[in-house]
Amino acid sequence: MSKNRKKRNRRRRPRRLTPDEEVAEREVAFAAIRRVYAESSPLWRFCRSGHCRRHKLCGSGDVRPCLSRTWPLVSEKLQDEAYRQVIAGGPATHMEWQLREFPPTNFVR
Repeated sequence: MSKNRKKRNRRRRPRRLTPDEEVAEREVAFAAIRRVYAESSPLWRFCRSGHCRRHKLCGSGDVRPCLSRTWPLVSEKLQDEAYRQVIAGGPATHMEWQLREFPPTNFVR
């Protein structure tokens, strides 16, 4: 006498994100990509901030102001090199991988 039981290894569908959760996840991904751009290019050389030049690292917390201030001053060769490094980049979430394909002008502003 066997009972009909539900299978335990049933696949579950991933839950869709709400619009607010999607916006929050995208902002986190943008922040991570900005950090990768700041680490992959020598923005600290062009920055007016003494903190950046002293520590040879751009931005003490949020990279956005430093990136928007110095990115136009960086040569196109260095910008292309940084873009290639970001695309090749290390581990990332799915959202980051999708957003890394866009040109850097989307992340600078």
